[in-house]
Amino acid sequence: FEKKININLMKKELIKLILKNKKKNDYFLTADLGFSVLEELKKKLKDKLINVGVSENNMMLLATGLATTLPKYKIFVYSISSFMILRNIEIIRNFIYNDNVNNIRLIGVGSGASYSEMGKTHYNFEDINILNGFKNILILNPANKKELNFVFKKFNESVNCIYYRINKNLKDLNFKFKRKKNIFDKKRKRKNIISSGSILNYLPQVLGEKKFLSSNIISIPILDSKYFDDIRKFLINDDVYCVTDAIEPVIFYKLKNKIPIKKFKIFEPKLNNIKRVGSELDVLNQAGLKKFFYD
Repeated sequence: FEKKININLMKKELIKLILKNKKKNDYFLTADLGFSVLEELKKKLKDKLINVGVSENNMMLLATGLATTLPKYKIFVYSISSFMILRNIEIIRNFIYNDNVNNIRLIGVGSGASYSEMGKTHYNFEDINILNGFKNILILNPANKKELNFVFKKFNESVNCIYYRINKNLKDLNFKFKRKKNIFDKKRKRKNIISSGSILNYLPQVLGEKKFLSSNIISIPILDSKYFDDIRKFLINDDVYCVTDAIEPVIFYKLKNKIPIKKFKIFEPKLNNIKRVGSELDVLNQAGLKKFFYD
């Protein structure tokens, strides 16, 4: 499982998908980010790729204005996820949710602690729970390129506003999971682990390769309970652990209500325990990831 981290892998893959499926009426907005990733897109979109500068609020207001006046256009909005979501929550509520604007694609780079060495200003553990309350925003949380390709193709023409929750770091391990409708799984004999997002890539190190390879792991890239196929049939016993890099992941509590079994543990990152910067795995372990499995 040891592979070098590629810090641009998921970003490049998503931009490649956008390029492949772009239309003349797409707009792409960035808040002075994406250098070394967006150059090819700039050549194709020309003046429809707009760098608004370091101003996420203005970018989101511009995006909602474009989306409202040009309803047949797709408006892509790109920034570090903590800046885009946490700085803009009032704008998202007022002009995307309340006005039911659905042709916006939010690309939040840096899920959880993937900007680990930048400190708490760049961490984003809150986004899933905040956006879960906005029913017209679909949260996509792919763990790897395979899942990203699946959700992009599935929802590219969706009538929902979409939030792509993209991790900055990725080892892109080849888990050889099989897709079963909307979930990915690989059956094994030990405890069940339901995972969402890039945290999956750190489980071999957290659990140890032997325990990871013998665990029954289910990966969920679409954070909407109506897309959770009958997960119960994929479980091998009544021992379930749920992990993602977000606090109070409401989506897992909804899942818990659908699977009424006794041992159903949900990872809750303890943000007040994060005392130092370091690698993403180090920050996640400070927040209690390893302890979650071994307590």
